[in-house]
Amino acid sequence: MRKVAIILLLLIWYPLWGIGLDEARVQFHTMNTEKELNQFIKDVKELPDLCIIPYREAANMKRAKYAFNPMRKLKYFNEGKEKLEQFLKEHPNHLEGHYVRAILQSEVPHFLNYHDQLKNDVAFVNTHLDSCDLPDEYKVLIRQTIDTIIQKNKL
Repeated sequence: MRKVAIILLLLIWYPLWGIGLDEARVQFHTMNTEKELNQFIKDVKELPDLCIIPYREAANMKRAKYAFNPMRKLKYFNEGKEKLEQFLKEHPNHLEGHYVRAILQSEVPHFLNYHDQLKNDVAFVNTHLDSCDLPDEYKVLIRQTIDTIIQKNKL
């Protein structure tokens, strides 16, 4: 009976052991394999913070990279895109939403026609980054990523 009680307590507390928002932000930038992507999606699935939504939907879009079936690739991309766009409609001043969308728009193939807000997102991030409430180390990473996007896309 004692073992059952311990197992139940562990199961109840397990979600509390998951990654936090700061760790999720860093992991988002370091996913290089399908396994890492799937683990990230699993880890952030239940995070209650509003800020995780753009990262989670971007990760769902990135699942397309590993899908074999072209229809499934498009499904993953479109579902994530729709949710990310809805998030930005509901939260138009959310810096991380614009940042994540800028990353995605700079990475996706042009035939997907998902580049129309790239300049606006980069400008939004550049304008609001210094005044936002993010850890300084993460601001540095955002600035470096945005600078790379600007150079890559000749903005």
